[in-house]
Amino acid sequence: MSRSPPLQFKLSKVQSLTDVPKAADAILQAVSTGQLTPEEAEKVMKLLKEYREILILAHIVPRLEILEQR
Repeated sequence: MSRSPPLQFKLSKVQSLTDVPKAADAILQAVSTGQLTPEEAEKVMKLLKEYREILILAHIVPRLEILEQR
């Protein structure tokens, strides 16, 4: 399987769930300006969605562990 070339577009750092909508908007803007193809954007959005799930788990698991200790 061949590797795709890296994508070149501006995406701010996603550190929390509140950053996800901004990142999604940046991806859509990159499509609208021709920096990304719709297919490339779909792949990046999938990565963003998966990262969002990781952020959710990172937020929920410690809280659940505290509740279980009670």
